[in-house]
Parts: sequence; C-alpha cells; structure tokens
Amino acid sequence: MPPPPATAEAERPVLEFPPDEVKFVRWPDPAPWLGLRKAMTREDFESRDWNEGELACTWKFEYNNGYAEAFEQRMKMTEIGYMVRLPDAFLASPHGKQGGRMFFEVEIWLSDSKMRKPDFCVLTADQIHQAEVGDEPVPKFMIEVLSPSDQSNYHDQKLIDYFSAGVEVVWHVNPRLEMVIIYTAPGEGEIMHGDDVCTAAPAFPEFQMKASEVFAAAKL
Repeated sequence: MPPPPATAEAERPVLEFPPDEVKFVRWPDPAPWLGLRKAMTREDFESRDWNEGELACTWKFEYNNGYAEAFEQRMKMTEIGYMVRLPDAFLASPHGKQGGRMFFEVEIWLSDSKMRKPDFCVLTADQIHQAEVGDEPVPKFMIEVLSPSDQSNYHDQKLIDYFSAGVEVVWHVNPRLEMVIIYTAPGEGEIMHGDDVCTAAPAFPEFQMKASEVFAAAKL
C-alpha cells in the first residue's frame, strides 16, 4: 500500500483565532476538527502560555511550518485508564527496567519547524538524559488514541511527520472498533484485535500487549 499523500497547506480550511485573546474564542458547531490555526514564529509559539483559559483545557496546540494549529482534542478524563495503565505496562517490561519511560502529551519537536504532541511516547534512559540537559530527542515509539471526531488526513500527515523524523513504530488505538493498527511506515499498518499481540518492534520489541489488554487498560 503506498504512503498517504501529504496534506497541502492550501487545501486545509482555516479558522483563525485572535492573536492575543485565545481564551475568549467561541467555537462553532460542530467542533472545528477541520482546523484552527494562526501564523506565528516558533519564538512566539514557545513564549505563549497555552495552558491558559477554557480553550487550552480542550485542545492540543501543535506547531507546523509557521502555524500554531489546534486539530486535535487533549486526552479526556474518560481516557485516564490509558494514562495510568499503559505507562505502568511499559515500566514492567524489560525496556522499562532498563530506564525507558512512557509519557503522555509531551511536546516533541520533530524539526525546527514542526512540533507534534502525541498521546503517548516512549523515551529511553539516554533520551531522558538528553531532554534533561536541553536537547530535543525524537522518540522511536508513539501511540495515538483515536476518537470518532478524528480526521484521517490529519493523522496520515502526522504519520508522515513521525517517520520522516526517525520514529520507528506508531500505534493507532481505536476504542470504538477495539482494534490497534501498528504502523512501521506510513501506509503500512497491521490491524490487531482480540488476542492478537501488539508489539513496539523494532523500537522496543519486548514491549508486548494483547489488543484486548490495551482496551482493558482504559477501564479503571
């Protein structure tokens, strides 16, 4: 299967938000998953407090080639089981015992012009040390938990971004269909469900969970 085409900037609907009053934005119905974005420099993006106001409580802000974008909601309280149990499962694996850790919603700068915020990512002990001294390591393993509102083009573009930056494996976790799609390249996904074993190979081959265990993790 060929990789999905990158989404052209000109094809993306644009709904700009005010430059200084982010927290006062009122969203139209339905929620604008087609994109909310604003042109700004990386310096401006990094200097803004994105944790302020009701907008920040709902949406992830990423940086994409000169634009701040809100294309995806942050993880919800209903997904807290994933946030507790997936990192615990990784910690119990041989990779976790070697110092690797799984984090959620961390800003990952894939390049100087592109920052993505995956739902989950894994850093090795060496990468954690690199981050502590101010470097920007790119994780080899990412997990995205999909919602019914997600846009396929948006996640296709993120797959291209991830693998172009050196990511080796991405899980797309689909709670509605209870299936995990494991990507080792854009457009090369293997569907896992039930007792199928999901691995993070080639990045972390000894981290393994049945697909059913992934979805059981969401149920506290």
